[in-house]
Amino acid sequence: MLVPFRRSLVPATGALLCLAVPAGAAETPPPKPPPKPPPVASVAVAPERAVSLTLALPPNGKVVIRAGDSSRRVIARKDRLVLDGDTFDRGRDPRTQRLVMSRTAGRTTVGLGPRTLISATSRTVKIEGNATLTDRYTSSAQDPIDRLGQRAGMLHVARPRDVAYLGQGVDGDLHFRELRNWSAAFLPGLLWQVAQARHSVLHARWAFEEATDLAAAARFDDPDIGFVFWRAALLGHETGCVPAAAVPLSPEQCAFLVSLVNTAAVRLVARSTTNPAGLIPTTAIEAECTQCLPGELRVIVDQLHNLPALIAGAQFIGNGALVTLADQHARWVAANLVRPDGAVYQDAFVTRATSALIRTDNFQGYSPTSVWSRGQAWAIDGFARAARQLDDPALLEAARRTADWWLANAPANGGIPPYDFSAPPGSQPDSSALAIAGVGLRILAGECARTGACDPARYDAAATAARSTLTGLIARGPELGRLGAATYTAGGLTWDENAEVPWAGDFLAQLILAR
Repeated sequence: MLVPFRRSLVPATGALLCLAVPAGAAETPPPKPPPKPPPVASVAVAPERAVSLTLALPPNGKVVIRAGDSSRRVIARKDRLVLDGDTFDRGRDPRTQRLVMSRTAGRTTVGLGPRTLISATSRTVKIEGNATLTDRYTSSAQDPIDRLGQRAGMLHVARPRDVAYLGQGVDGDLHFRELRNWSAAFLPGLLWQVAQARHSVLHARWAFEEATDLAAAARFDDPDIGFVFWRAALLGHETGCVPAAAVPLSPEQCAFLVSLVNTAAVRLVARSTTNPAGLIPTTAIEAECTQCLPGELRVIVDQLHNLPALIAGAQFIGNGALVTLADQHARWVAANLVRPDGAVYQDAFVTRATSALIRTDNFQGYSPTSVWSRGQAWAIDGFARAARQLDDPALLEAARRTADWWLANAPANGGIPPYDFSAPPGSQPDSSALAIAGVGLRILAGECARTGACDPARYDAAATAARSTLTGLIARGPELGRLGAATYTAGGLTWDENAEVPWAGDFLAQLILAR
């Protein structure tokens, strides 16, 4: 039987097998390795605690934030962050916001900048993606100073360097104004207070960055320049440049803060030369006083809060005449803006030529003869503070009279007053007026006790009631640390009624920490 011949495909031992590959055919590439999973950072939030981090994304980066079964995706587009197609406002640094996580009543709330992302029962928050996470800060979610401190850190990172934080309305957006604005005083003021109370180097760094940003504003003679640098610079000097400082600053930083205070003091002195009585008007430039008639200067009760920087400047510069100037200005305000019953006008207009009083007004109040609640509060605090610094019985009496009017007319038991005491029922409230008045009442109580000139008990009780009301308003979960129910201008802007304003938080911190 014949067997068909077959060529064996098995080579002989040691032979090399060569298989022909058709022309044009490609070798099969090796399989690609599976993509690496994105890095994951996990943050466990303890009950009744808060943890915050500064989150920054690289260009075109993305991150997924998870808690329990909930997740939110944030991407970077140009210099902004984008959430669900909605772009964050420009912040301090490109593609950067503060991530704030708090756990209260069994739920964890996650916020990024002013936005609330997630509320979940899980204690753990995961950040998936190539994000840079820095400046971790852990605090109580119940303590009011800690809550305000977390909010202040978020606002610092969210604030562009060239504008001042003005507030957040019911629209949820953060609102800003030009940097040379009185509202620039209060975010650094709050940060310095948290730094001092909690010995927080992080808050001190943020506060100093705020002061550094404001150096450009010192070039302008704005109405509240003393107010601004009292909070941004003088308070920083008291926090970090004195013996046994809570968070010591460098000699160079301290010298910088002193220079800002001195610049403010010199500008206030120059403004006092515009009239024979040596009053400190809102501006020396007639065109910049939009409420003035030709030949007039404007003096407002708010600007009693320029005086701390003027008094400190007297020490830094070594010129006691600045103390005399502060005292005579405060006495003039007491004589001309406080009515016989203790109610206060906001504005006084005087002649440049003689300093004679022409008329009074309430620019931000309900009517020219009404009582603007924040103006009354400015008077209580401004006179009490000046009486303490200047040891002047006449200013202590002015503080007592304005405080007595408040206690007779404000809502009982620390209730929030309307923006103006003459406004119709149901008008916008102003929690910031209550915070300012509360601080003034506390200072007044201390001066009454020190001098024996008045009974401190009723003023101290009213300050305690104000503190209790306001601390109860500070958000514990979503928007941790937000203090609302304030009014900046009634009937003016569209967002600023029942709003957060920065001076409310600054003064509430003063009220909480007052001794």
